[in-house]
Amino acid sequence: MAWCTNCNKDGLRKDDVEFCEETRMILCHGCYARRHPGWMPPEEYVDISAQVAEVLPKLDYAVSLDSKNGLEAKVSYGDLSVKFNAPMEQIKKVLGPG
Repeated sequence: MAWCTNCNKDGLRKDDVEFCEETRMILCHGCYARRHPGWMPPEEYVDISAQVAEVLPKLDYAVSLDSKNGLEAKVSYGDLSVKFNAPMEQIKKVLGPG
């Protein structure tokens, strides 16, 4: 673990400190910014898209309508699955003659 040789803050990550060429000291970002006005700490980029994809359950769905089977729909979320089936004869009764 790194520490600031100016304010003695310890337990810092390597990414949380900078080496100051002027003072030849390792400074935390706060001390480094006070020593070098206008300096901004580097932005830390963390790609969580791969981590989120592993955590969230998969959402899947399918819908079909044909004259043989009628209306069929299926939705699944992770291990949970719901199916719906309306035969064409039932659809014709609901919609009326046509």
